[in-house]
Amino acid sequence: MPSAADVAKFLAYLAQSGEEADPLTNLRLQKLLYYVQGWSLANRGIPMFPDQIEAWAHGPVVPDVYRQLSQFKSEQFVYEHEGEPTDFNMTDDERTFVSEVWEGYKPYSALKLREMTHREEPWINARKGFGPADRCSVEITQEAMATFFTKLGQTE
Repeated sequence: MPSAADVAKFLAYLAQSGEEADPLTNLRLQKLLYYVQGWSLANRGIPMFPDQIEAWAHGPVVPDVYRQLSQFKSEQFVYEHEGEPTDFNMTDDERTFVSEVWEGYKPYSALKLREMTHREEPWINARKGFGPADRCSVEITQEAMATFFTKLGQTE
């Protein structure tokens, strides 16, 4: 199973491989990781990565990946990768799945993705009792994501 950092690197690779309307920032990447994990739980029945996702003020965040990219603040970052897509620590099926989620969410800006996650039950429920700007490290559980994304998939 790849780590969230592995998936993040592959998402950065995908973002750099095409023309993007919105730059890949840490904020945007964090929301994409949440959507990859949620859809993996719903459609594949297993998590894409083992890392915890937390309900931060600006939406779901994988803390380790956030810290690795924190020096970029809200600026676009570039992942230097000179090899082939198969060089990532992911199987062909995992890369295909992440690519499919990417295709579905790449039209959305960081702010739009943030807005979307703020209307979704997993993030809302994990932040119960916290104010809009309060620091929060409550986990958005895999169970909550699996339930929400399974329901969402049935309505689409």
